[in-house]
Amino acid sequence: MPLIAMPMSGAAPMRSRVTCSRFSVRGVWVLHGATVEAAIVSEYLSRDLIVSDFARLGYDVALHRSENHRADELARASAVGRRRTPMKSKLSIRDGNPDELARLGQLLVKVYAALPGFPKPDEQPGYYDMLAHIARFTEKPGTRVLVALSESNELLGGVVYFSDMAQYGSGGAATAVKNASGIRLLGVDPEYRGQGAGKALTLACIDLARQSGHAEVVLHTTRAMQSAWAMYESLGFVRSEDLDFSQQELAVYGFRLKLGGN
Repeated sequence: MPLIAMPMSGAAPMRSRVTCSRFSVRGVWVLHGATVEAAIVSEYLSRDLIVSDFARLGYDVALHRSENHRADELARASAVGRRRTPMKSKLSIRDGNPDELARLGQLLVKVYAALPGFPKPDEQPGYYDMLAHIARFTEKPGTRVLVALSESNELLGGVVYFSDMAQYGSGGAATAVKNASGIRLLGVDPEYRGQGAGKALTLACIDLARQSGHAEVVLHTTRAMQSAWAMYESLGFVRSEDLDFSQQELAVYGFRLKLGGN
């Protein structure tokens, strides 16, 4: 299934070929746009390109079946505009200011409402009110709302860190855990996924837990959050069934990360 990428405006073709393993393609030609460095495009493709993501780079993308498939089996993805942040931009993680937290609340509502299988705002209005007013968490003792920002100060995502599990606020037994920090409500703007913002926010919380001298970090996730689930496991978090609970009919799964040396 060859991938044909056509630039939005006057661009010259690259002189090299790259392989997109997601589509089992050999000899993919990429036309190099003025705002997209060839090396970045090649690297991005090698990480199993998703068509919608490549379209965000500012290209019109078309997937064509090979000659032995029906000609009408054609999938097209139109560019949604030029990419606003460089692929490998330097991230900064810090406490959000009031304006950033207001925008983060709106972002979290959008992100969580779009999760397949996750309750919608009309099903759990109280939960979405909590997301929309994420800044309220800063009023709790030992609680911080961190944001991830690009080099140009674009808001990429955020997370809530708890140094006192009594303030964690979830269902189940988590609020009774001692000598632990907690992480809740991680969210990243879909336009910036794949740039490491979610991982950077999680690592920042882990570092804060170490600074607090805590023995472990606790968090929860759901089956609807598969990307976050995989990322947590890659960082060493393991399932902890004693922390599981149900949010109405939604199964919520507990995880722990043991911090060596504390």
